[in-house]
Amino acid sequence: MFMGVHTNSHRHYNILTYIYIIFGFKMKFLFRWHWGYAWLLLAVYASITYVQYNSVTYILPTLVEIFFIRVVLFLLIKYAKVHLALIKVISIFLVFCILLQLQFVQKSGAFITVLSLWNRDSADFINISVSSYFPFAFFLILFFISRPISESINKKFTVVVSLGSVLLYCGVVYANVHRQPSFSEWRSPLLSIVTTMHNYIVMNRKLDAMKENSSERERIYNEFKHYTIYQPDEKNEELVNKTSRKPNVVVFFVEGMSANIIDYYGGKYKDLTPNIDQLADSSLVFKNYYNHTAATFRGLRGQLTSTYQYIGGTDASAKGLDQLSSEQVVLHTLNKLTTLPNILRDEGYNTYFISPHYQGANLNTMLSSLGFDRVYTRADDTQFKGSATEPLSDKALIDFLIKKTKSNKAPFFIGLYNFGTHLTMNSPDIKYKDGRSIVLNRFHNLDAQVGRYIKYLKESGMSKDTIFVLTSDHASFPAPEFTSVINTKNNYFNDKIPLIIFREGFHHQVIDAKGKNSVNFAPTLLNILNIAKAKNYFMGCSLLDRNCHPVANISAYGDSFFITDQHNVYPEFAVPESLKEQFTKGKEWVWKGYKMTDNAH
Repeated sequence: MFMGVHTNSHRHYNILTYIYIIFGFKMKFLFRWHWGYAWLLLAVYASITYVQYNSVTYILPTLVEIFFIRVVLFLLIKYAKVHLALIKVISIFLVFCILLQLQFVQKSGAFITVLSLWNRDSADFINISVSSYFPFAFFLILFFISRPISESINKKFTVVVSLGSVLLYCGVVYANVHRQPSFSEWRSPLLSIVTTMHNYIVMNRKLDAMKENSSERERIYNEFKHYTIYQPDEKNEELVNKTSRKPNVVVFFVEGMSANIIDYYGGKYKDLTPNIDQLADSSLVFKNYYNHTAATFRGLRGQLTSTYQYIGGTDASAKGLDQLSSEQVVLHTLNKLTTLPNILRDEGYNTYFISPHYQGANLNTMLSSLGFDRVYTRADDTQFKGSATEPLSDKALIDFLIKKTKSNKAPFFIGLYNFGTHLTMNSPDIKYKDGRSIVLNRFHNLDAQVGRYIKYLKESGMSKDTIFVLTSDHASFPAPEFTSVINTKNNYFNDKIPLIIFREGFHHQVIDAKGKNSVNFAPTLLNILNIAKAKNYFMGCSLLDRNCHPVANISAYGDSFFITDQHNVYPEFAVPESLKEQFTKGKEWVWKGYKMTDNAH
């Protein structure tokens, strides 16, 4: 028989016996019974961890990996005659690596990533809590006191099981190496460590090569480096948090939402956004405020770092961030920029982002490079029905936001991005009137979901301690589908967007941004939070700061540049004479920013 089961011509083993043998229930499977049970207990502990932290797709690959390890160790003992002490050392090392991965799953919901190795200051898996020492101590001691032994076996059965384990593990290897969306989460702890370390080493080499031309980049960094975020303005003192208690902050970056969709901002449809209209009536509202870039990759990163970046999500040459491998995304985006979550974390905030996309999506990789304590993804919402790669609906997203608002430790900062208002999307839930317009449907549904969240904040009492911000990642794309329904003044991917800041106790107030844009979002929010001092490389300034510089009116995506005022968007070929000097300075300023924010540019 196999692994500790003696052959006997007068004994017959049925299929149940073999199942017991394979999974360690037989007393002398592979090692003494307690060694076999140690592996079994480790497999059970890993499975429970994955279920508890919404990483169930890791279960099967992990079980296959543990079974494969047991088979290999047996073969090393039986046929390679490897000393048992060395087998024990190897086993303890592998167990430690598995436990380390499980610890990281408990901290972040996923295995160790390249980004966590880069951002070691925020990768708190290294700082193991006291309660987390127990599984390390229990399993390492258990494997240390156990003594592996070998037994007489049936060679035919050994060959069958060995080949089976190899074939199964080849599938796991393929899933770890070829990270396609359909099985991007079918990962095992040990292979994940190997691939992560390989990618980390490769990226280190590439970044070292980039440093050969880093003198100009360092000069630009120094040019943009500041230690003051804004200058206090007595005129706006009532908007600044003066209490010692830090308010929670929730920022909703709505996908592709121009201000003219909203009735409060002059929208055409009076009953399209009743909840947002009501919210604006009791909030701080900025008008004549534009997106500084497009589309989502540039918009989210740009607002959270107060910078411009050259490379976007997709482009014709297939070199956009959404068209690259996750490792290439890190190469482009990981640098010394100070981000909004970095600053807030230093101020004692727990920082999170909720994305509607599946865990392996490049947008989530980019967001993870910005220093959030955790980026929640489609995989974290086990209540949403649909395929693993299907984005969360706006309703499901708000359900998840409410859940995290309840459970996250205060003070917290939560960034949120939806997909339900993206071009071509229709609402699966609430429709607008007869439901014939997918454009109106999706924004009417969004409004209803925002209304649900505001209702929750008020009814739970959290509105007293929470600032809620409604804005957009960028303006609506002026496709015929959109412009045939919503009145649009121009056909540029640059338009006025909403910026509504709600906090219970705020008096309704409207501030004219006078054509300034979303590059100023981060310093404006920090101004309201009364955080004036922090090292930063912000290219924007607070909209509450009377000295906010005029180049803050420049918008850019890639090679396309615009300048805006409170009335119009001017592309480069149509800049009026009165704005040309400001535009020229602003364009030079943005090109410098491109070199600072994109490692490969």
